[in-house]
Amino acid sequence: MLKKQFIQRLGLIFRQVGGVKLCMLTLMCCLLASSVAFAQSSNSKNSSQSSSQKIVMYSGVVVDNEDLPLVGVNVVVKGSKPIIGTTTDIDGNFKISMPQGKFTLEFSYVGMKTQEVYVQNTNKLKVRLEEDATMLEQLVVTGIYRRNTESFTGSAVTYSSEKIKEAGNQNILQGLSLIDPSFSILENTLMGSDPNSLAEININGTISINGLTDTYASNPDQPLFILDGFETTLARISDMSMDRIESITILKDAASTAIYGAKAANGVIVVETKKPEAGKLRFSYNGNFQVAWADLSDYNMMNAAEKLQFEKLSGYYGQLDENGEILMDSQRQLYYSRLQNVAAGLDSYWLKEPLRTAFTHDHSINAEGGDSAFRYGITLRYKDTQGVMKGSDRENLDGSVNLSYRLNKFNFSNQTNIYHTKADNNTVSFSQFANANPYYAKRDENGEAYKVLEQYSSLSGTEYVYNPLWDYEQKSFSGSTQFTFNNNFNVEYSPVKNLRIVGKLGLTVNKDESAAFNSPYASMFSNTEQLKRGTYSQTNNKSTNLDGSLLVSYAGSVKKHTYNVIGGAQLTQNDSEMSGYMAQGYISDQFYNPNFSTGYPEGGKPSSTVSRSRLASFYINGNYSYADRYLFDINLRSDGASVYGVNNPFSTTWGFGVSWNIHNENWFDKSGVVNYLKIRYSLGNPGTNNIN
Repeated sequence: MLKKQFIQRLGLIFRQVGGVKLCMLTLMCCLLASSVAFAQSSNSKNSSQSSSQKIVMYSGVVVDNEDLPLVGVNVVVKGSKPIIGTTTDIDGNFKISMPQGKFTLEFSYVGMKTQEVYVQNTNKLKVRLEEDATMLEQLVVTGIYRRNTESFTGSAVTYSSEKIKEAGNQNILQGLSLIDPSFSILENTLMGSDPNSLAEININGTISINGLTDTYASNPDQPLFILDGFETTLARISDMSMDRIESITILKDAASTAIYGAKAANGVIVVETKKPEAGKLRFSYNGNFQVAWADLSDYNMMNAAEKLQFEKLSGYYGQLDENGEILMDSQRQLYYSRLQNVAAGLDSYWLKEPLRTAFTHDHSINAEGGDSAFRYGITLRYKDTQGVMKGSDRENLDGSVNLSYRLNKFNFSNQTNIYHTKADNNTVSFSQFANANPYYAKRDENGEAYKVLEQYSSLSGTEYVYNPLWDYEQKSFSGSTQFTFNNNFNVEYSPVKNLRIVGKLGLTVNKDESAAFNSPYASMFSNTEQLKRGTYSQTNNKSTNLDGSLLVSYAGSVKKHTYNVIGGAQLTQNDSEMSGYMAQGYISDQFYNPNFSTGYPEGGKPSSTVSRSRLASFYINGNYSYADRYLFDINLRSDGASVYGVNNPFSTTWGFGVSWNIHNENWFDKSGVVNYLKIRYSLGNPGTNNIN
């Protein structure tokens, strides 16, 4: 009804308007067309505005806890697909273009905690990243470059100082051997706990023929030691305080060690020390106190009665008759004289005589401070180590000054170290006490040590058994002092993004003096002419080592492709002088100066040697990674040494490695039991460092 009325009304209108009908319909069609056109124009305009949304530049700087800029920090827009990101330049600055809006930037850097920053305006950002101790173990430090564990094809592992301290604070190397199964310290039963003996260590087992240590004057299986980018010695690493250590990296296979050439044939131990932190001047003190004693539970020694009975039954005194009596008169008399003393209660325990409860104390004072451009650190340390053997001691007095300065694209650092070491050695070995029989009396009724414990006749004549306590109480001595000056200078220059040029220059001067005096009253001179008893020997060594190197590295990435190229050269010169002499013939042990001797041994004279060796090395390293899944490493090094000879002065070593990070594949399920799975293969020719 309504519809009909509406039509009728419309018809009335049409009738009333008459000839205007077509005009109104035309106007309505025009209005409709205009409305549609306006809508289309409005949609087109909105679409155009959306496609040309305003693009703005977001920028900022990334620094560390000391306000020093961080180079190469990855800056990524969180959740962006495809990934939108960049890296910081030499000054720590970054720029990233994004449509204006609100989003989150993610900052990640090796050794630092990943940080997310919410961005909603174009104000310049300042992002401070904090160190992450757990990230150190995901970092491979070779002393020449640093790589993330996932992008490294070689066999290497890095431990933080905190991790090593968890295993104990006795010694850096001892702690390392407890947490890494490939790093082993061979037990030396002869040296025991002597604080002056150097440990025999190896990585991945022994690879040389036994008995070559004497031939090469050092352990041929010993790895190469690198301290803050410079080669150092086993003794220096052993004496270091754990409080100075930042991290230790073990390089184990050819792919990781080939960059160091033949010297790294047995692996490399890379030690990084802590760098000064910026801020106001701060002082810190670290102290350590240890108590040590000998564990003699493994020495299940026979008492006097048991030892006599054992000697008799084993035939030491000759054959026995049917009644168990010793047939030889002289041997039977010797046995019963000893038995008489044992029956009277004589039962000597010799093992405790040369031993003591040893105390060790270690003290270090550190001062550090500075700002984002200049930092300084000064460390003083004193350590006194007692061995459980009386007369064995080691005293260390060290000092170091660490300076660093940053100027535009340059980084300068200089570290000066001074070491003084005094070592005293016991003159009578523990084995002499262990071999002394319990049926011998140590001292007379006045408490004085016997020189001769027993004398008896044998087929070869009169035999004498000497008392190790007698020799121990004489004024014999053996010791050494060492002074070392070391200065390492580094300069780093980054002219453009991702390009780094590093120069290093190291100077080490070492003076070592050792002396030994054997008292003329010592039992070793009992059968020596009076005027030839007693000896004094002295040896002096001086060496100067210069080490200079230049390194150029470039790193970059294109989409999923990441690459690193390193090339460098190293020049080394070592000058050494050695002199020594021996004097004999002392009438007393009150003075050991050679002026109180009768002269040199027969045919003897002072000796002296002077030597110089030089080494020139050239190396290159390349690393490629695709999507952090497929990795390739190659190392090539050529060493020219004066010890090789003129006909073949260079030796070339090489190594390469490939690996597959299966855990980074899209199809790998990390929610299961396994969240890290890597397959690697390495091959190389590390050469040998046993060249004389």
